[in-house]
Amino acid sequence: MSETPLNTEEQKWREILKSEPESIEALANLGKVLYEKNKFDDALVYFEKAHTLAPNDTWILFHAALTYGELKQPEKAILYYEKLLVIDSENTNVLYNMALMYSRVSDWANAEKTYRKLLKILPTDLSAWLNLGYSLEMQKKTDEAIKMYQEVIARDPTYGKAYYNIGQLYESQEKKDDAVAIYRKAVENNPFSTFFLQRIYNLTGSKRYVPAILNATQLRHFEFGDFSATVIGNIQASGRIGYKYVLLLYKKEDMIEPIYYVAFESSPATEANNNQQLFFCAFDDHGHVNFGLLDADLSPDDFAKKAIGKVIGKYNLSLDIIPGELKE
Repeated sequence: MSETPLNTEEQKWREILKSEPESIEALANLGKVLYEKNKFDDALVYFEKAHTLAPNDTWILFHAALTYGELKQPEKAILYYEKLLVIDSENTNVLYNMALMYSRVSDWANAEKTYRKLLKILPTDLSAWLNLGYSLEMQKKTDEAIKMYQEVIARDPTYGKAYYNIGQLYESQEKKDDAVAIYRKAVENNPFSTFFLQRIYNLTGSKRYVPAILNATQLRHFEFGDFSATVIGNIQASGRIGYKYVLLLYKKEDMIEPIYYVAFESSPATEANNNQQLFFCAFDDHGHVNFGLLDADLSPDDFAKKAIGKVIGKYNLSLDIIPGELKE
């Protein structure tokens, strides 16, 4: 066994158990080490032994329940969470995990009941509101589900998953205009979530192809002529294509819907070379254009210069209106 912190911990507790086979501390901690090493079957053996010796120890009960969850035995996990709730009926971590286990066995009524109990104690838990909505959705309680998703949006107007879930429900009901409206609201509240523009274009029959971005951070912003450009990074994307940077080009009179995108992107093809190079691409009304590979360590400023170069070429812009720091 190689010397790593977890292996050292494992050896320590095993040594203690040789002389103290009923040490609750050693049994529980060895179980935790094995859990952290993803040896869930082995971890459970020690958690169960510890539980037999200390049946009301909440730490042991909780970790045994987590382990049953990892072993895809949600019914067993629920039994342990029920024991925990007898001891502490308002433990929000227990309630949340228990609701997840009910969802795994498609017991949506009990999942709903558990999320509602949790939210009375912790109404700020947006994930619980979202999951409550989904539990209602799975029971065909569509109107109630939408209200729960709207509650998420009221508490955090940038929470994209809530907009998406509402939009999908509207789409399933063939309420196209309502779906477009909720997706547009998503973009208005998080202008970098171009994934929702993609949904709008699909519903309205537009042929525009845009990067499917869920969330991002603004790195740079520039104004020139009639245009505004923003470089984003820390990008969370939907799908197989990843993005290191994207430049979004707007007409100043419409800062919601970009007219042109330049992207520094990865794909399964670039991952084969360990992402040492990424594709330099653009998106417009005509589709996706690949300009070739560039070094992956390109800085945001260097990317901005290259991206603005593509903007200049596409829109026949005079260099006179381009800020000096953007000229290559």
